[in-house]
Amino acid sequence: MNRIQKAFANVRAEESLKQDTLAYLRKEISRRQKVKRRVWAYAVACAALLLTVSVLFQGLYTTPVSYISIDVNPSIELALNLFDRVVSCEGYNEDGQQLVSEVDVSNMTYTEAVETLLSSSQMQGYLNQQGAKLVFTVSSDKEEELAAGLQNCQGYQEHHASCHTAEVGTMQAAHEAGLSVGRYQVYQELLENGVSITPEECRNLSMRELRALLNEGESTSSSGDSSADSSLDSNSESTQTSSSPGYGGNSHHEENGHGGEGNGQNGGAGNGHGSQHHTE
Repeated sequence: MNRIQKAFANVRAEESLKQDTLAYLRKEISRRQKVKRRVWAYAVACAALLLTVSVLFQGLYTTPVSYISIDVNPSIELALNLFDRVVSCEGYNEDGQQLVSEVDVSNMTYTEAVETLLSSSQMQGYLNQQGAKLVFTVSSDKEEELAAGLQNCQGYQEHHASCHTAEVGTMQAAHEAGLSVGRYQVYQELLENGVSITPEECRNLSMRELRALLNEGESTSSSGDSSADSSLDSNSESTQTSSSPGYGGNSHHEENGHGGEGNGQNGGAGNGHGSQHHTE
């Protein structure tokens, strides 16, 4: 501002005009400075807003809310975000770890990821084995929607896959055991049917082999139940046999009584009445 005043000192004009012009310049400079400050304030606010939105979106995008396990022999689990896109893919056994290291499905929709994994040459080697079983397990608040999407996948239909659901608590227990949720469910069924197996053994068996073990366990359990039922029936029959003579004698006596009464009146009718009572 001093330079402006010095410049005006050399200007030949009425003093009042000089003062008015100087006041106008001062006012205009002040106005422009205020505008700049406002612009900077708006810019800082917008930058802060964008940063906040970015952080929130990043948090939403990277936070898993749904899980889909894929089990054949490779045991794989996809973690999905709120938008049903893959934010992580983890292998839960050696074959699964090798597969996810070779096939990248990050940021794909879950159906794209499934099709990519199933059509990969690495997975085809397992799926084309005789008796291979492809099992999907969904753990999510929208399990029906995700299951419907899986069932519409070409690979799901081609390999006659099955789809199951699991609670979040089951999924957490599976992870603590080092298993995918689908494989963990089979592990629990095996234990319930009296099959002695560890999580480590379960991790390295194919789903076909695990299902075969489960079928054997269920057959053994059913046979045991049948033997127990037969034993109970035998005991029941023995009890009835030991008490039957008294009851049988009464029945026979009553029948003869009726029969005799009938014979006194009409022999044919008396025999018929006695046979009906015996049937009852």
